[in-house]
Amino acid sequence: MYYVTDIHDDYNRTNDLPGLKEAVLPHSPRIIAFLDHDNACFAYSPTDYAVFSINKHTSVEVTLPALPTASMGAFSGLGNYIGLGAKAKPNLVRLSDKEVLVVRDNHGFRVAADGKEASPDAIDWVGPPDEIAYVSPYVFSILPPGVVPIPEEEGSSSSASATQQSMIPAPVIQIVSSISSLPVQMLAYPFPQPSSNIPANANCTIRLLTASPSAKSPLFLISTPVDRALAATEGSSIWRFKMKSWNEQIDELVRKGSYSDALALLDSLDPSLLPDKDDRRTRVRALNAVAQFRTGKYDDAINTFLELDLNPAKVVALYPERVAGRLSVPQDDWIPLFGGPANPTPKAEDTTSTQSGDGSKEGSKERLIERSPSPTGSVRMRSKTAFGSLLPSAIKDDDVVSLSGRKRPKQPIDDSTRAVEVLWRYLTDRRPKVAGALATVNITSTQSHQWPTLSETSTEELFSLPNVPLSSLTPQQLIRFAQIVDTALFKSYLLYRPALLGPLCRVANWCEVSEVEEELRAREVFKSDDVELPRGQVVDYLEKIDPHISARYIEYLIEEKHEEEGIFHDRLAEMYLNIATGAKKRGDDKKREEVYAKLLEFIDNTHYYHPALIIAELYEARAILLGRMGRHEHALELYAYKLGNFKKAEEYCKRVYQPGAATSTIFLTLLKLYLRPTIKNPPNLLQPALDLISRQSQRLDPVETLQLLPPLVSAEDVRAFLVPAMRSPVFDSHVVREITKARSEQVARKLMVLESRRVKVTDSRMYSVFLCPQCHKRLGSSVIAVHAPRGEVTHYQCREAFSKKLNMSRRS
Repeated sequence: MYYVTDIHDDYNRTNDLPGLKEAVLPHSPRIIAFLDHDNACFAYSPTDYAVFSINKHTSVEVTLPALPTASMGAFSGLGNYIGLGAKAKPNLVRLSDKEVLVVRDNHGFRVAADGKEASPDAIDWVGPPDEIAYVSPYVFSILPPGVVPIPEEEGSSSSASATQQSMIPAPVIQIVSSISSLPVQMLAYPFPQPSSNIPANANCTIRLLTASPSAKSPLFLISTPVDRALAATEGSSIWRFKMKSWNEQIDELVRKGSYSDALALLDSLDPSLLPDKDDRRTRVRALNAVAQFRTGKYDDAINTFLELDLNPAKVVALYPERVAGRLSVPQDDWIPLFGGPANPTPKAEDTTSTQSGDGSKEGSKERLIERSPSPTGSVRMRSKTAFGSLLPSAIKDDDVVSLSGRKRPKQPIDDSTRAVEVLWRYLTDRRPKVAGALATVNITSTQSHQWPTLSETSTEELFSLPNVPLSSLTPQQLIRFAQIVDTALFKSYLLYRPALLGPLCRVANWCEVSEVEEELRAREVFKSDDVELPRGQVVDYLEKIDPHISARYIEYLIEEKHEEEGIFHDRLAEMYLNIATGAKKRGDDKKREEVYAKLLEFIDNTHYYHPALIIAELYEARAILLGRMGRHEHALELYAYKLGNFKKAEEYCKRVYQPGAATSTIFLTLLKLYLRPTIKNPPNLLQPALDLISRQSQRLDPVETLQLLPPLVSAEDVRAFLVPAMRSPVFDSHVVREITKARSEQVARKLMVLESRRVKVTDSRMYSVFLCPQCHKRLGSSVIAVHAPRGEVTHYQCREAFSKKLNMSRRS
């Protein structure tokens, strides 16, 4: 029976203890973490935790979610072989006044004072950590030897013996962000130090020293070599982990595109630690809104733009040219436009957020290794909403979709309309407020002709307008805002809701006429509600005047009148081809690329034209048409041989790949085109083939892929493909069976050779001075025995003793 004692302030120095209170505990706690002055979390065993109330003297058992069946991921069955069979011990650490981190197996759960899980975001390790510590906002853990996989880059650059290893044979320090619950850095022992004689493969024991709760507190650990001789010469080392400055950590998260994590980190910091916290938070919120807009969360993004009083030119720039005009900016330039880095690192590639320094030995450097794969059941994916119907150049990543076996969803018909409707909400919110700000300086829209037009101002000047409340703008800046808002509103109404143009045009406004003149010309012919003109004749007539106007008329029929007649779809595709070809002959590359992009988007998204009737002289357009007709191999030939665009060939395969369907071998078809060309004098396509194998190994049949590879390709060139392929159960059993068969044949051949050996015993050998090597007597006419493999001859009765002698000599 165990007790917990509470001594109050009325404790006196006599023998009686009136303030002493005791509570009975079921077990003796092995670890205690205090949440606040009243609640403490007890760890009784690796699976038994409880939250104890000091004032109430009551405890609540911690309730943890059920673990998945394969909680150890790929290493669940290796406990007795790589050191995971050691007796587990509980781990517990305080995160805040409201949460503690409880470790069970290789998962870390956030637990509140009520004993229930405080957050579904659990921390996953590749194996149960030996110890954990917390320095806000990072969780430090010691992973035992033989648990963390060796990174491929590190393994491939080392010696052959190191390449064969799959696990790091030393303890590893893993640092996890408590904000994202994901690893940010790993450090493997031994840590580099200039004056140490510790070999690179030395093992050690590592203990974490508890850090103080200060926000800037460093963390210390002690490492001691396991080898006694090495421990006697080198002794123990104390290492200090010191965080980078908050500015560096936030900038690093922004470079990775982890804007929500950067915001969470900013919100957790006191303004005294970060003097420019408000400015940084505003900038990161804007970048996060851009990221939300990119993934289809238009309403959330626009709400943030309104709250931050952002320059409307930047908001309009997120839309395609047909809506934003010359303000339109490609997706790759959105982040720099809103104050982010020019080339942000993809979020999936985590880099370090902390650095380690040696407190006892100068000049030490941390050893950074890339984060290991998450264990089974820890993968989290975020869904993305395509903005493709509005943005032809939108990047499409169908890796996850095609792997899951689901058909690639068609572009939402109303996705562009939904995005523009959100823009209308933004513009209609800004419009009266800008007009009110102009009214305070006695400027109205009836005076618009007295001010310079929007077309006279460069885009750089428009983008440089400040992101401040309207009351802080100058009259000239307010006029620019009014012109941007009214022009974008007019053009979007004209394209998507022409019926709303009436109320906008009945009063004076700041719309730039030159920006919408082309759209108005195209609509003058067919906007009459009094008479319905023959559509085919209108198309022919307009094409004689200007093919561009005729194309705009057909676009109107398809987009607003929902025309499904195949002849109009065929005519529009043909017009796009003719316009693009004419622009190419004139040397107008900008116009050609614009129309060519329209053509590709049109034939890829619509289903009402007749592919066989369209003669596409442009290779990429032809490839898309061939794909529509199911002639995928011919389409890939155009990408690989004519265009030489291997990236688009692979994207094509991603788009049509369906597991278990006729297109399940599409990646193998592309690989055959690389390695078994179907044209004369083909270029060297070995490198694109190796790149395809490394990226799409899970979609390629291992046996057929190996049969396609040329003989001179080394195993190292396809290591990324061979390792997962050989771990496949079917392939692995096949390899083991063949190796076992080859070994059996090898032993059989060797036995046959040994058994075929003969020893010739002549009269001279029997009766001469030739002696038995065991008893050293003449052989004479006695029965003899011959010993393999050298053919020694002994008396038959000496055979066993001599055989033992031979075996002992071989072992030594």
